[in-house]
Amino acid sequence: MKLYPILLALLTLNSCTDKKTTSTPVKEPEPVKTEVKDPEKINKVVIEGDLGTIDEAMVQKKFAESRDQVSACVHKGLENAEYVGGDFFFTFRIALDGTVKTLDMKSTVGHRDIETCIYGFAKALQFPKPEGGEALVNFSWSFNSTMDVQHQWDANRLGNAYPKLRSKLIRCSDGTNEAPSEYQVIFFVLPDAELGPVGVSSGKTLPSDKFYKCVHSAIKGAKLPDPLGSVARVVLPIAP
Repeated sequence: MKLYPILLALLTLNSCTDKKTTSTPVKEPEPVKTEVKDPEKINKVVIEGDLGTIDEAMVQKKFAESRDQVSACVHKGLENAEYVGGDFFFTFRIALDGTVKTLDMKSTVGHRDIETCIYGFAKALQFPKPEGGEALVNFSWSFNSTMDVQHQWDANRLGNAYPKLRSKLIRCSDGTNEAPSEYQVIFFVLPDAELGPVGVSSGKTLPSDKFYKCVHSAIKGAKLPDPLGSVARVVLPIAP
């Protein structure tokens, strides 16, 4: 079954002043399980900061231009994984020349390839030059899976396998942003207890490949429950 995720990006703006405003929530469409020609995109951007400002219309245009690149990241990663979907939350620090100085990302997707592709795309964005100093831009995207996930598991559902797995996951960290001590790992368990996609997110920079490989190896070696002909999505917050 070929996947065509629905891409949703929710976009709201406010100026970089001490006063912050909140946009009216946008109602998300129901997940669609049939073929669609293009993902529907809704943008959400919040611009804030105590130093600089960015022109609203220019920021809207920048994210509108990103549709094809975002879709390519998602479509490529979703081959044979139609059960994957979730949210991205970004905080951009925009330098005076409009480049991204720093980028923090939190993901609930649970797919390393998609997360890596989206992070790389977002880090390379060229924004309008902020006026008056550097600026912060908060941005979120989401896309829906095209297949329902029958089971949502936490640590309790992993039973006796969890304590040993948690110990290994903690040892993957060195306390840096690239190998954080506090993070969230999301992964999928397929029929016959086969491990599906895995993603890690700390809300900071994208964790390193070395850290991800350590996390993946720990999960791969765990004795996971069998979802019995279906797919389970597992969410584990990890902290010392």
